[in-house]
Amino acid sequence: MLEQNRPIHEFTGVARFHAAGYTGSRARAATGEVLVPEDWDGPGHVETLVQDGKKSTGSHSRMTASVFFEVAPDAILYRASNNVGRNSDGTYNFVLYDTLMPEMERLGITQMFTSRSTSAPGGNERARAEQFVEENDWFIPFWSAGNDGDDKANGKLKLAGNVGVAAYSVVNGKAVPKHYSSESEYVDFAAPTDIKYRDGSQIRSGTGTSAAAPYLCGMAALVQDFFIDRTGHPLKREALLRFFADHCMDIGDPGQDDKTGAGAVILPAPSEIDIGKYTDVKQEEVSDVATYHTLGDVPTSYRPTIRKLMEAGVLQGHSDPDPDSLEDNVLDVDETYCRVMTTLDRMGVLPC
Repeated sequence: MLEQNRPIHEFTGVARFHAAGYTGSRARAATGEVLVPEDWDGPGHVETLVQDGKKSTGSHSRMTASVFFEVAPDAILYRASNNVGRNSDGTYNFVLYDTLMPEMERLGITQMFTSRSTSAPGGNERARAEQFVEENDWFIPFWSAGNDGDDKANGKLKLAGNVGVAAYSVVNGKAVPKHYSSESEYVDFAAPTDIKYRDGSQIRSGTGTSAAAPYLCGMAALVQDFFIDRTGHPLKREALLRFFADHCMDIGDPGQDDKTGAGAVILPAPSEIDIGKYTDVKQEEVSDVATYHTLGDVPTSYRPTIRKLMEAGVLQGHSDPDPDSLEDNVLDVDETYCRVMTTLDRMGVLPC
């Protein structure tokens, strides 16, 4: 992360997660903005989920993705789509709900952000959104709570399951709500803005609710990274939002308000998290060190090294149903082994 963001990361608790080794390596997220891996030279790992014919990454998309990676630098970010098209009968085609869910579930994408204010909720879109919430409790979309044209709030906030994100600045260690955030009953939480990011040789500032939404999505990726590590599974939507609500600081009116929602999410130290409160896993059943069953389970930050060891025959898997693929090899290696070997690999002293 950029050193300029340290005061913000310390305020939000992101720095505590980074210090504990949780940087999003087990998490997968998506962005609803145009992000083209082929021309992406920013931080982080970007993949394409949907091609829409656009060949270059816009400045706004570059900003939002960079803010996300400032929070969750080792997460994988997929380019999705939140495009809305209107049919002749007045109903809407919402690509996210219509076509992407099976693939996103298969890839393990548990959260998404978008800062574009393409509203137009209505027709059959609301009905599909409500059905989606019932059927897909593993997925959480974070939406910018910015103003949308002449409306006071982005219309997408009204869709079932969407988390509206307001913005605040960190000034002298205190959260100061931004005047431009929407005032709406659909605002759920607040997250910081004015996040520095590197754009080529320049350092720019990600501002507005456009920066707050990917920041909170990045915080969700860190929380999911922690729970996947400790329990083997990410939190469901209700549990993650309850976790956020339990770790909120009022920065507006007491309790829930239309300007900042429940308030600013402040992540606790990972060692202080009551895992049993948010999962069915009992505290005594939680392993202190994560074990990865197959190569596909190994976090992306460790996977190149572990693959190298397997290909060299230093680390051998077994019970492989596909002899031409390493992904299904049963390894049962733990995080300590992966971390040590990756460190040796980066030092150029790996024994293979």
